[in-house]
Amino acid sequence: MRLFIISTLLLAILPNIAFAQKAGSGADQIETFAEPIAGLPTEGSIWGMPVNLHGQTTYINQRYNNFTSSYSGQNSLDSLKSMSYTWSGTLFFGARIAPNTDVYFNPEVVSGVPFSDLAGLGGFTNGEATKANGAQAKFYSARAFVRQTINQEGEKVVLENEANQITQTVSSNRVVLTGGQFSTLDIFDDSRYAKDPRVQFMNWGNMTYLAYDYAADARGYSWGLAGEWYLGNWVMRASRMLAPKTPNGRDLNWQIFNAYGDQIEVERQHNIGELPGKVSVLGYRNRMILARFQECSGYTSY
Repeated sequence: MRLFIISTLLLAILPNIAFAQKAGSGADQIETFAEPIAGLPTEGSIWGMPVNLHGQTTYINQRYNNFTSSYSGQNSLDSLKSMSYTWSGTLFFGARIAPNTDVYFNPEVVSGVPFSDLAGLGGFTNGEATKANGAQAKFYSARAFVRQTINQEGEKVVLENEANQITQTVSSNRVVLTGGQFSTLDIFDDSRYAKDPRVQFMNWGNMTYLAYDYAADARGYSWGLAGEWYLGNWVMRASRMLAPKTPNGRDLNWQIFNAYGDQIEVERQHNIGELPGKVSVLGYRNRMILARFQECSGYTSY
């Protein structure tokens, strides 16, 4: 059982207030950076339901030459000339099944070969490598969730069409509930510049706080329930996510009252001059069934 409190001061430059007001659940920042393809519609309607479709694909290739290593062990970075790559692709399907109820589904494919089987570096140079498991392409569900918006009194805010966000007019004061499969980072520690290695900093040490051990499977996703309360320039968030059966494993433990990851976050948005930013405080608590260090083979007390 672990308990951490992390606070940070973020002065991230955001394009407008509407971006800061956007609900979580996986825009993945793709639309913030990518230009739409001319003549290719991404939003429309089917049987009277608003729908949208977006996609992304990313290929990352990294290499290094031979280097001298004064010490080398089983978990060291290979000192011989090496090449690493990852390729991933994601489709973002969305449909509004009721005026304030959206459903989203993100099938994903990934393949890749990391340096030294993901050993030898504290902050690995490619955060996408955590999803890859060899050159053969693997298909899986990244996200499948429902988002319910409960509007209250307040100013109207337009959320633009983007990945996992159908164009929507909401109130600045609202409650947003998200349930299903998604990433904890879709909701918490939102940053335009350091969150997704496909379009931002690639090192996995920049994906979130280094001390934030959020509950997720080996690919970074989980199942759970999250709530967000937007109140003017304040946002309060809380969630409970399933934890993996083994650390960094693929299989999740569905006993959500025995093994889980909880987090809460309080955020205040502001402007300094003409530059918008925010201050946020995040706390999290993980509960899992794990071995003790004393039980590990070869443990010696000094």
